[in-house]
Amino acid sequence: MNDDANDVSSVTTSTVEDFASINGIDYLACDPTFAERKVLGIRSSEEIRQELMELAKQGPYTKEKSKEYQKKLVTEDHSKRERFWLEQIQNYTDEDIIFICGTEHIGKFTNLREYGFDLLLKDEKIPVEVLTERFD
Repeated sequence: MNDDANDVSSVTTSTVEDFASINGIDYLACDPTFAERKVLGIRSSEEIRQELMELAKQGPYTKEKSKEYQKKLVTEDHSKRERFWLEQIQNYTDEDIIFICGTEHIGKFTNLREYGFDLLLKDEKIPVEVLTERFD
């Protein structure tokens, strides 16, 4: 998350940021701000919705075709965000870090070894230890 996301959620810090602070872990917000997204050409969900509505106005357009186009737009934007994230963490190859992202991004991030990262992925098939004793 970043300050923009915190503002939208009406919070001053994210849960992950609070957890890091309480446990003495450095925290780095890696997601681009709204201004950075605009520079990078990353559309908001609303902008994608508007693009799809404009496309529908241009003529016959099936629901299936709309879903395909939406998936294409989201995939393009995910790639831009993932490159941004990589730029944010590229100086941490010699440090232990935890990078939290949605499952739709894990496939792309499995190639982090190419950038000098050792990688341990946590997913639903691997038990994850939840640390709560100092966070409650």
